[in-house]
Amino acid sequence: MSTKEKIKQVALSLFAQRGFDGMSMSDLAAGVGITKASLYAHYKGKEELFLAVFEDVAKDTETLMNRLFEESKEMNVHDKLRHQFVEFIRHYYMNKERHAFWSQLLLLAQPELREKIFKNILTWNETIQEKMEAIFEDAMTLGIIRQDLSSKKVMSFRAMRDGVLMWMGTRPEFNSEWVDAAWSDYWFGLLPREGEGNGK
Repeated sequence: MSTKEKIKQVALSLFAQRGFDGMSMSDLAAGVGITKASLYAHYKGKEELFLAVFEDVAKDTETLMNRLFEESKEMNVHDKLRHQFVEFIRHYYMNKERHAFWSQLLLLAQPELREKIFKNILTWNETIQEKMEAIFEDAMTLGIIRQDLSSKKVMSFRAMRDGVLMWMGTRPEFNSEWVDAAWSDYWFGLLPREGEGNGK
């Protein structure tokens, strides 16, 4: 691993634990095992480093979502959504620092940093949003789930998924039984009421 990659690796851990303001460049240099001067030879400052770490974490999320879409493309609607739900949670449970970094970013990053980053997020998230909405639109067309705006369906899906992920972060090991139980409750909430169509 190159020094530059090691810097980003240690920085990810420190940003995840302490947020942008709490991360010290001196502690980072010590964690990497280089001098502070050497650190600045690779990155001009903390903001540039934060953005570099963000790019890696964002790319990981984009890669994950594309993989999940590809893996589930031949599945029925129920299994497709369940795969997205469970495997997203599993991925970030196994990569807790990346999940913590996202949380720190969304809650604690400085406003000017968030503004720069959200422009980046909107670019690749638009494609993911469209693919997710298409799944829900197919399900509504088939009468599998209740009718509503597909954008609302994606919002509730993400809220449930991310809430379960946050809760799972308090558990000492990944509990697929609890994740499956949460998924089942969510899915049954999507099904049509009597007279609205046929559920799975």
